[in-house]
Amino acid sequence: MDDSNPFKKRAEEEGSMEELCALKDGESIEKSLHEAMKAPVVDYEALQEMCNAATEARLTGDTVTQAQKMLARHVNINDSSVKMQKAVTERDLSSLNESLNTATALGLSSPEIDEATKFREVLTREEECFSQIKAATQTLGVKRTSAVGIVETDVVSLEAKLEEFKALVESNAGRQDM
Repeated sequence: MDDSNPFKKRAEEEGSMEELCALKDGESIEKSLHEAMKAPVVDYEALQEMCNAATEARLTGDTVTQAQKMLARHVNINDSSVKMQKAVTERDLSSLNESLNTATALGLSSPEIDEATKFREVLTREEECFSQIKAATQTLGVKRTSAVGIVETDVVSLEAKLEEFKALVESNAGRQDM
């Protein structure tokens, strides 16, 4: 008998009928896991149920570990996709960067990821433009209290930055729906 299987070892030592049934169940679970992972289209819900059964049966081994890792990757991919869609919808650059980094770490590639990457560039440009507006506004605040004061070119510069920002936001407003 195989010494790496705890059920086989116990069944051999104790010879109990219960242990022999557990052995057969454990082998059945492992076989089912193996077949489920090799399927052309993996049914992750069924795989999760089989992993739960393996955990309940206290099974360990390469097949169980591989199935658990496969499930964990599937969950990470789904979570990343949901976070990415939410970040795009909410125009949240920080969350979008995080979800794209996760997708890269998982080795993912898809048209949705390509679109999200392009949208990240848009949000980055918007953020840079907004930062320029903030800087121009702060400069006006300082100049307001200076001896020279605010001159027309200061206002024209701020207006130009505001128009640029407005045009950028308007041209990309529809892009939040990937």
